[in-house]
Amino acid sequence: MFETEVLYYKRHFLGIELGISVFITLIIVWLLSFIDLNTWLIINKTIIYSLIATISTTLLGFVITGISVLIAFSESEKLKLLRESAQFENLFKIYFSAIKYLAIAALISIFGIIFNDICPKYIFYALIWAIIISSFRIYRCLWVLENIVKIFHKKDKAKQNE
Repeated sequence: MFETEVLYYKRHFLGIELGISVFITLIIVWLLSFIDLNTWLIINKTIIYSLIATISTTLLGFVITGISVLIAFSESEKLKLLRESAQFENLFKIYFSAIKYLAIAALISIFGIIFNDICPKYIFYALIWAIIISSFRIYRCLWVLENIVKIFHKKDKAKQNE
């Protein structure tokens, strides 16, 4: 019954997760409309935006390192099967998507520090979305890394059993 939906999700998970992040952001924006957000943002802008900028750029560095490791090990014999599969290109799409959205989160944070007095709510809403989509992308990067480690581990176990 759900086989076609699952197959569709597996083929288009990056776009679907982007849509989900927008939907979650809209719900949060609606919930935040009931409080005085402008005053809170003006008082706490330096703390919020500098913290998110620091976290985003740190995670950006880790993801860039992760893709560097992936590129370095992609020629490994252990990853030959993966390298020859159609999914190999998706690994890079996942990592570059994470890099893109973490960079967007960092830039929005910097804009928030500079321009928060002009339109505080809208910058904050954009930051909420950037955090949500970045979280999805980081999860995907960890998922990729976990599966690559499993591939390496399986190959090592197979050699030990021989």
